[in-house]
Amino acid sequence: MQGQHFVRVLVPLRLDWIPVYRTESQLRRGQIVDVPFSGRLYTGTVWEVDAAPDVPDGQILHIASADSGIPDRDGRELEFWKFLSAYYLCSPCEVYRAALPAIKSEQAEIRRRRKAEAMAASRQEAETRRMLDRLTAAAGRIELRLEAVGTKLAASHRSQAVVSRLEEQKAALERQLAEKRSAISGLSPKRNAPPSEAPGGNARESTPPRQKARPQVIIGAGRSSRYLEAVREALSAGGQVLILCPEEAFRRRLQETFAPALGHQLHIAGSGVSSGQRGRTALALQRGESLAVASTKTGIFLPFNKLSLVIIDEEQDALFKQNDSAPRYNGRDAAIKLAELHSADVILGSPCPSLETMHNCLTGKFDMISDGGSPARPVIVDTGEEKKKNGMSGYFSRRLAAAIRKCPGSVMLIRGWEKPDELGEEIALMFPGKDMKVATLTELKRNGSSGASMIAVLQADALVSKDDFRSDERALQLVAVLCGMAPEVWIQTSVRERFDGSRTAAMLMDERKKFNFPPYTRIVDIRRARTGEIVSRHFLARDRSLASRKAEILASMPQDCYPDVDPA
Repeated sequence: MQGQHFVRVLVPLRLDWIPVYRTESQLRRGQIVDVPFSGRLYTGTVWEVDAAPDVPDGQILHIASADSGIPDRDGRELEFWKFLSAYYLCSPCEVYRAALPAIKSEQAEIRRRRKAEAMAASRQEAETRRMLDRLTAAAGRIELRLEAVGTKLAASHRSQAVVSRLEEQKAALERQLAEKRSAISGLSPKRNAPPSEAPGGNARESTPPRQKARPQVIIGAGRSSRYLEAVREALSAGGQVLILCPEEAFRRRLQETFAPALGHQLHIAGSGVSSGQRGRTALALQRGESLAVASTKTGIFLPFNKLSLVIIDEEQDALFKQNDSAPRYNGRDAAIKLAELHSADVILGSPCPSLETMHNCLTGKFDMISDGGSPARPVIVDTGEEKKKNGMSGYFSRRLAAAIRKCPGSVMLIRGWEKPDELGEEIALMFPGKDMKVATLTELKRNGSSGASMIAVLQADALVSKDDFRSDERALQLVAVLCGMAPEVWIQTSVRERFDGSRTAAMLMDERKKFNFPPYTRIVDIRRARTGEIVSRHFLARDRSLASRKAEILASMPQDCYPDVDPA
């Protein structure tokens, strides 16, 4: 269709508006295009077709190109981006910037395959030409022999025996010539052959809505077996599965558990995965292949086509929250919304669920299942009490030091405020020859406990903020996570009641309700752009006014600030 058209195109830039471009072709919503912006060329996605320009006609640039071989973005994918933009108070372009790496990897894989197919076709064409040349030459030789036999047959005074022999030779040569010509015809390129696959358009077929159960929350050490059972069921039905983990260490452990059972149907995404592997995974999902993807939070931006199950392991972990740049989304909550758009089932797993998840269970939105019993309880050392009775030796209580010496295996020490050099000297002096590793909590989550027989936290108070209203909740969750990573856990703290389990989740829920804190409300923090300091904090009711109240806050936000919705 010819004529002048205007479209809005998402570009991977920090813009609070969506640029308008002109084109002579009728483009589709979700189509991948290349567009110029400030002298550079960007990969964009058509957000709105038949747009009404809001800038002078002379300022509207042309679409540079539209790659018809790249599948369009699915309508559910665009709806997901729209949700993230509206809920987390950022522009669709900022959401698109987060989604672009998966799209670029997919594009690179498509182009790599095209190149490989073109090279294979070129090699095949060259081989075909060589065979045609050989066959043509052979046919030419047969024709010459036929001419010679025909000349002999035309000669007079041939005996009947000679004529019969020549006619047999002629018939045999004619058969050989027919075979060569048939082979030549089979190898000759066909004109106007239909393409094997129509280029462009939307290669993704939307699956019809399916009946889904309420999200399940699984608590306990046995949740991995339930995950695997659910994944197998989803894959056997031809669906796709997203398995989200907060950190690579958790993802690797699930991968080790699932890989023997799932084989090639298990794909990995996230950090540490090559662009080529990401591209192959994205393209397989785009084509509707039945597979499971284990990933960190960025897995929500993969192009799922037949998503039927979402698993969120360690759902309580604050690392699911994106803090560095917009969109500052929570991977857990975003994945639940993604599942809703696909009518997919949801399983959340945790040794100690977040209070938001517990609230959803209490209100009937989620179902809770306990599996595997409660983890072992840690040994709590009150450092304040130990100091009073001279029970501390440097960074170590005498009780902990004795337990470390008795431990038959390796020991993982989690440090907080300690100075690494001083701590190293103290370890060498107190535990010569002992197999010990030192890590921060972040390093422990990222790399795992390396099979340690004991985990010892030297200053647990350093790992939990004193001022945040989530401190006691985080302390409960920290204890549960550590107890799931080693058979023996010791925790040194000056605030025993925060880590010994005496302040239960039910008590914390009551306090939150009394003071109108989340999960009974939603929070929007306004933060200073350069420092991240909180300028103002807004507690919003969880009702239909939430969206309009957030919009009001955004409209009145100071110029040098940004919004942080549902901060971790």
